[in-house]
Amino acid sequence: MDKVKIEFEMEPLNGELPYRLLLLADESKAVIDTYINHCEVFILEQNHKTIAVVAIEQLNKSVIEIKNIAVDKAYQNKGIGKNIINWVKRYYQKTGKQEILVGTGDASVLQLLFYLKCGFEMDSIRKSFFLKNYDMPIYENGIRLKDMIVLKLVL
Repeated sequence: MDKVKIEFEMEPLNGELPYRLLLLADESKAVIDTYINHCEVFILEQNHKTIAVVAIEQLNKSVIEIKNIAVDKAYQNKGIGKNIINWVKRYYQKTGKQEILVGTGDASVLQLLFYLKCGFEMDSIRKSFFLKNYDMPIYENGIRLKDMIVLKLVL
């Protein structure tokens, strides 16, 4: 795998939401619209093109949750996602945050492995999350998503 050499600094979003990317991580624009206005949104650009996005919600004084993280398909598997997680850790640690939460589907095996490799640990399960919050069934790896697996990283 080729690692992309990018000067790594996420920038606050200044313009329209990159739904093209956000929809890679969350299949419903309606659901994205329920949380995105409560988030700080950062983007990564290369050659004036947005290639990655992360949306962070502050849950309380010490805890944030990654609500959406996505990398353009052409740039996936090149270390960018891990660099984003590391950037989020550094950025929010400076602001006094102590924990980062992230949720993924109960059949989202690759995403679970990714977060575990980034240092997250299993924390809790949001039962029936995908059944309650999405109008259409979502399938990953041939399995319908039901529960959200929440992982935590202590800073």
